[in-house]
Amino acid sequence: MNTHGHFDHCYGNAEVLRRFPDADVWGHAGLPAYLARWGEEGRADAVRFGMPERDMAAVRIVAPTHLVDAGREVRLDIGGAEALLYAPGRGHTGCDVVVRVPEAGVLLAGDLVEESAPPSYGPDSFPAEWPGTLAHLLELPESVVVPGHGEPVDREFVLGQWEYVKARRADPVDGG
Repeated sequence: MNTHGHFDHCYGNAEVLRRFPDADVWGHAGLPAYLARWGEEGRADAVRFGMPERDMAAVRIVAPTHLVDAGREVRLDIGGAEALLYAPGRGHTGCDVVVRVPEAGVLLAGDLVEESAPPSYGPDSFPAEWPGTLAHLLELPESVVVPGHGEPVDREFVLGQWEYVKARRADPVDGG
């Protein structure tokens, strides 16, 4: 599952498909166009963040093979449990997708929620819409939220992030 199009969340697609040719790689319906627009910039970002340039030059950027439309929920069987893929709105990027596992009470939030640093704003983020997207997540029943970076958190932490992005929607401060 590609929660969004940044290098640290989807640039392994080609390797997954090489090792598991029949794998389904899921992502937002807008992700193929996003990767066409931002993919090379993401490769350069990876090098700026310390990834070896030689390694990043060898990465084949491959879009997901299955797409989640905004406003549509996709239900998947993951070994006897149900996973619900959902695009709650724009925020960290225009192609954010979350994964709900209701049976476990877990929400995989990607970088819409970050525990190890403040939320990161970039040229591909939507600061004015991010608070509304987090508000949708706060309406979900899952009690454990796995952020894109850091340790699992609870709803109170997500509420704090909602307050943070709401306060910064007009003038975001890049958190990293």
